[in-house]
Amino acid sequence: RPLIRYADFSGRARRSEYWGFVLFQTFVGGLLTGTAVISLTQAPEGGGEMGFFACLTLAALAALAFVTPHLAVTVRRLHDTNRSAWWLLLQAPGALSPVIFFGAAVGMAGGGTRSPDAVAAAMVSAAAGAMLLLMVGQVCNTILMVILWMRGTDGENRYGADPRYDHGRLGAGPGAGTGRLDEARLDAIFAQARQAAEAAAPVRSAWPEAPAATGFGRRGV
Repeated sequence: RPLIRYADFSGRARRSEYWGFVLFQTFVGGLLTGTAVISLTQAPEGGGEMGFFACLTLAALAALAFVTPHLAVTVRRLHDTNRSAWWLLLQAPGALSPVIFFGAAVGMAGGGTRSPDAVAAAMVSAAAGAMLLLMVGQVCNTILMVILWMRGTDGENRYGADPRYDHGRLGAGPGAGTGRLDEARLDAIFAQARQAAEAAAPVRSAWPEAPAATGFGRRGV
């Protein structure tokens, strides 16, 4: 379904839709990477490089193709919990830490006039800052994963109808946001129907009915 709604950032997505797509991406990436490693190790000497690079190229193309639908289904999953897409900024610290480290490394490499001790001290400081930012990013990613695992809001919210009741399920359809039948209401309806059926059933006496009196019986004969 996320591949069908490739760049659809509106609406809501269930937990099964989001995590199912994550598992699908993991399976495709693992399959292509494993095939690349097998082609490199099991092929005759000097004959597996082409298959290795071909599988790595396919894995890179698949990763690029999955970026947009993954981002879209993540936004819809946040919508299902009644949260906006701004919560994706929790991934910013973890994404910025390697950028800061490599940026500092490139800057130090370009500064040829500095002494080796100064370059080493600056690199250590940059690595420490990047590691600290990476740890903060891990905490933020954990919070985001917990949010993405949470159950969505019941009924319609500001981002649309509840996806659990779509696609022909009970109570789904246009205008069913407030009149949808849930399990509690169904139990109450069934209980009322059972009580009405029991009240309408005739009450049978435990004693056998007396036979109808004949004409002679009435005269005492």
